Amino acid sequence: MKNCLIIAGISSITLFCFLGCFSQSKNEKEFCNRRCISKSIAKKLPKSICIPDSFMIWDINNTQDFNFNKKKDLILSYYKLPQNKIDTTYYSLYLQIDDTTYEHIAAFSYMDVPYIGGGELYDFLLKKYGILKVDFNLDSILLTITIAEAYHKTLNFVFDPNKRDWFLESIEYWIGGVDSRLLERFEFDSILLGKVFLESKIPRDKISIAHFDLAKYKKEAVDIEDDYLTNKYGILYDWNRNYVKQKRE
Repeated sequence: MKNCLIIAGISSITLFCFLGCFSQSKNEKEFCNRRCISKSIAKKLPKSICIPDSFMIWDINNTQDFNFNKKKDLILSYYKLPQNKIDTTYYSLYLQIDDTTYEHIAAFSYMDVPYIGGGELYDFLLKKYGILKVDFNLDSILLTITIAEAYHKTLNFVFDPNKRDWFLESIEYWIGGVDSRLLERFEFDSILLGKVFLESKIPRDKISIAHFDLAKYKKEAVDIEDDYLTNKYGILYDWNRNYVKQKRE
């Protein structure tokens, strides 16, 4: 396992998509790097797929179906060796054609930062840029950005099989994910351990994930959405047990 998975957005980094650069197909005349972090991961890797030299696969997700053709598409998650602070995870995405053939359709970088560790660097990034989390759900890529305190927004990019790309379909705002230690210390309501939906919106511009600018969306979150959400739903300290109990009554 990786030593520490901290997912933090950095303003100078833009999410980008590229084809082929960080994914290779097996060539009999070339070295095929199939290095995996464990034997159980290696068993999931199709024989036709290789990754660049000096990289290691740490996860393989074969439970997705981007185009709903009832075939298990593939997501490879891998990182460069050796790991350095503020390195990134690389994601390569494949459509399954048949039992042994996969078509590489996209690769992403800088959707998250895979290795930071603790200490001053972690505290600085967490405070200044918030947390970025990436999830894959069937035909969707979900990016979650922390707006302020326990307020978050999740951007839902949905796969278009004709354009072979993911486009922003909706944005969901929610509060939660509070550490259990803070919950006890400040007597926050237990619902904040999970996810409390607040509201959602349909974006005017359905941008491609290939053109998603993390710095722009993080700036919008800090400059506009922070004040909007705290004014409408209260600051985090308003979500203590007595306050929520009174609201429910």
